Amino acid sequence: MTDLRTMVLKRLEQDHLDVLALRKDLDVGLDRLAKELATLLEAGYIEKIDRFFYLTDRGRQYLKVEPR
Repeated sequence: MTDLRTMVLKRLEQDHLDVLALRKDLDVGLDRLAKELATLLEAGYIEKIDRFFYLTDRGRQYLKVEPR
């Protein structure tokens, strides 16, 4: 099964989203999602502008090496 990190990055590869849209799309608890988003922000895989999350170049690189 794909881990939450990869699911978030794949979804943000398609479009920028806010936390509620991500939660709905990924069908995951808010606490778990918030922790993963914080980790991804800190690692530089995503960025947050206003209320939306965007995939960064580093996040795109992660998806290139992560098995689909």
